[in-house]
Amino acid sequence: MRRRLSGRYRQMALMVCLGTLVLAVATRAQQAPAPAATLVPVAASSLLLHPDLYLGRTVSVFGTVEQNLSATTFSMDQDAKKPAMSDLLIVAPTLNAQPKAGTYMTVVGVAMRFDQADIQKRGRNYTLDLAPNVSERYRGQIMVFATSVVDPGMVDLAKVLPTPMTPEEGAFDKVMKQVNPTNAELRKGVEGSDKAMTTAQALTLRKLFGETKTFFEKRGTADAVAWASEGVELMAAIEKAASAGNWTGAQESVAKVTPLCQQCHAAHRERQDDGTFRVKK
Repeated sequence: MRRRLSGRYRQMALMVCLGTLVLAVATRAQQAPAPAATLVPVAASSLLLHPDLYLGRTVSVFGTVEQNLSATTFSMDQDAKKPAMSDLLIVAPTLNAQPKAGTYMTVVGVAMRFDQADIQKRGRNYTLDLAPNVSERYRGQIMVFATSVVDPGMVDLAKVLPTPMTPEEGAFDKVMKQVNPTNAELRKGVEGSDKAMTTAQALTLRKLFGETKTFFEKRGTADAVAWASEGVELMAAIEKAASAGNWTGAQESVAKVTPLCQQCHAAHRERQDDGTFRVKK
């Protein structure tokens, strides 16, 4: 009887030890800082209380805007209704609209100590616009170098906006937006052996390629001028083939249009930070 009881007690003791070990490992995993590459969610108050846990890490901070300090900086605390002993400085070089004081915001960026030299290194073509007395106040304190500042409406106030188009670029953008739909209609006309439709779309595309040629001639872009000139010639060939009922010849010319456009796009078009495309400067 004693052996049975002692065996049960040993089994219970082993289970308790294992449970304690699992709990200790889980607790340590929760307390350990996340890898640097991981986006770490943290409250503004926690970041201020335990800065060393987050230095150099990409954090997502949720808190309220205390005040705007300059065009590209503001401070945050945890609760707009409760006075804070200290606040968190946010430096957002690409901030294009100031957040409203008292509004809850989500800020994503790198946690770092306030150091003007370090900020200048991180901010490409950015000059910190804090007043000297304010800079002195935050010297050596934890801050966030922000890449995103998201308001309650899910609008990123730090989203990089493209520079406005020049009148010439705006006109050219309208030309480019007509090419694809016109080319699609041209293909339909050729595939359906529709002379009237084919001729009309080829005339439109010939005009668009001509305007493209003029645009790049002013820029002195030789390869783009050559591609646009080839586009004009292709349209003339398609018109001629359609007039003669040579639909095989028309199809051969139509097949060359898309690759022609793709070459020019690869060389002279670039994606902007907002996802749109622009002709390269």
